[in-house]
Amino acid sequence: MWFVILLLLVFNVSPSWALGDISGSFKLREIYETPECLLNRLDSLEKSGFQPTYKIDFLRSYAYYSISRYSIAYEYALSTLKDERVKEDETLYNRAIILLAENAIYSYRIEEACNIVTNVLLYAEENGNEVLTGNMLFMEGLLYRKINSLDKSYEYLNRAIEILGKRPEIGTLLRISQIRGVLCDVYVYDNKYDEAWKEARKREVLLRDLRSKGESLTLVDRQEAYLYSRLAYLSHKQGRYVLANEYYHKFLKTDFSKNKLGLLNINDYLLELGNYQEVIDNNKFFFLDVDMDDVVSVIYQRALRQSAVAYEGTGNYKWAYTALEKLSEIKERHRLTIDRQFVLDRYDTAEILRYKQDLEKVENDLSKRHNLLIFFVIVTVLLLVLFAWVSYDHKRLNSRNKKITSLLLELREAKEETEQYQMENIDSIPQDNRLFLQFDEKVRNEKLYLNYQMQRDDFARLMGVDRSRFASIIKEYTGGGNLNSYLNDMRLEYSIFLLKNHPEMSIQEIGEASALPSSTTFYRLFKEKYDISPKVFREQLK
Repeated sequence: MWFVILLLLVFNVSPSWALGDISGSFKLREIYETPECLLNRLDSLEKSGFQPTYKIDFLRSYAYYSISRYSIAYEYALSTLKDERVKEDETLYNRAIILLAENAIYSYRIEEACNIVTNVLLYAEENGNEVLTGNMLFMEGLLYRKINSLDKSYEYLNRAIEILGKRPEIGTLLRISQIRGVLCDVYVYDNKYDEAWKEARKREVLLRDLRSKGESLTLVDRQEAYLYSRLAYLSHKQGRYVLANEYYHKFLKTDFSKNKLGLLNINDYLLELGNYQEVIDNNKFFFLDVDMDDVVSVIYQRALRQSAVAYEGTGNYKWAYTALEKLSEIKERHRLTIDRQFVLDRYDTAEILRYKQDLEKVENDLSKRHNLLIFFVIVTVLLLVLFAWVSYDHKRLNSRNKKITSLLLELREAKEETEQYQMENIDSIPQDNRLFLQFDEKVRNEKLYLNYQMQRDDFARLMGVDRSRFASIIKEYTGGGNLNSYLNDMRLEYSIFLLKNHPEMSIQEIGEASALPSSTTFYRLFKEKYDISPKVFREQLK
C-alpha cells in the first residue's frame, strides 16, 4: 500500500543529499521509483551526521513501506517515535504514527495495531485533527478486514473517505484515491464486482480532477496505472470486452506502465485474457532485477503467484509447481525465522493457507497427470498385447482356413476318384450299394439335385425301387442321412466347384445356382458342413 501523500509537505531535499537539510517539501517520486537509491543515500547521510537519526529512520521506514517490506518499515517507524525530539515536529510526528499503524497491520501485528489505532483516535479527536482521524478510520477498516468482519470493514473505509473529504488538499485527495483503490480490491476479492466497479469509477473521476490541476503528476500517473489495470480487469469480468481493451490501452499510456513494477499491475487482466506467456515475460523482466534480499516483499510474492497461474495456464506444471513451492518456502521462512523478523514481512495465516492450497492443487494436478500418464501407458501396453493377440489369432485362423480350403478341394478330388473306381468295379459290389452308386452317378451327371421339380417318388423311380427301400438305401449309404441332406451335400459340393471356377459370381449368385437361394440357409449349411463360411473359403482360394 502507498503511504499518505501528505508527506509532500514534510521534507525538502537539496541537490546535495550529504549536505542537504531535510525540511520543507519532499518529492515522494524519489521513494516510489528508486527506494533502493534512497536507502543508499540515507546510509551516507547517517554517516555524515548532518541530520538527526529519527528523521533518517522516518525516511527509511517510508522507503521500506514503499516496496512493501512492512515489518522492517514498522521497526524504523517505531524507532522514529522512540526519539523524544520527533514530538517537536507535530506534522512529522503524525506521519510517523500513521506509518507505524499501517505497517503494524500489514506485518500482522494485530494487537499492536489495535492499541495504536485506539490511542491515536482518542488523541486525534481531542485535538480535532480530521486528517489523523480519517487515516485511523482507514486503519480500522483494514483491521476489520484482517479479522474477516467484512461489513465493518466497508463501513470504516467509507467513513475514512467521508472524514478526509472535508480537507480537499492534494495529499488527502490522493489518500482518498488510495482508499477507494483498497475498497475496489476488497470488493473484487469478495466477488462484488458491481460495487468494485462503482468505486473504481469514482476513483477515476477523482484522479482526472487531480491531473487537471497539474499537481503531483508522477503520483497521479502511478495511481492511474493501477486504476486502469483494475478497470480493465473488472470490465473483462463483467463481459465488457471492448471497454476492457480501452482501459488496457489507457494503462499502456501511463509512464508507470513502462517499468517493471508497473507491468506487474496489468498481469491480473492478462491472466483473464489467457495471455499467459505475456505474464511470464513481464515477471521475468521483474525477476531479472530483483534483489534476492528482498524476496520476501509482497510484490515479489505476488509475481510468483501470477507466474504460477500463468505457467499452469500454459501447461507447464513443473514451473508452476516451482513458483508455488518458492512462495510456500518464503511463507514458511516468515513463520519460522523469528530472529530475522527485522528484515522480513509476515502475512496472516489465512493467506499462507491459501498459498499452500494453491501448492497442493498444483501437486495434485501433477499427481493426476502422472497417474494419467501411467494409465495411458498401461492402456497402450494392453492395446499392443491385444493387437498382437488379434494379429496372432488372425494369422492362426487364416492358416486354419487355408488348410480347410485345401482339404476340401483334395477331398472333393478324392471322392470323385473313389466314385470312379467303384463304378469300374460295380459288378463286385452288393446290389443295394450298386443301386446307390448308379443312382448317385446319374444324379451327379445330370445335376438332378438342382431340379426343384423332382420329388421323393421321382428319385425312388430313378433308383428303380419303392419309397420304403429308397429311404433305407439312402440312409445306409449316406451315413444315416435322408434325401434332403443327401441333395444338400451335393449342392454344397457344387457350390465349392462354382466358388473355385467362377470368381466373377457373387456369393448370392452361387447359392442360387446351387439350388440354395436363401443366403442365410446357404451360409448356415456351408458353415455347419465345412466349419468355414463361403466368403472366407473364396478368400483363401486367392
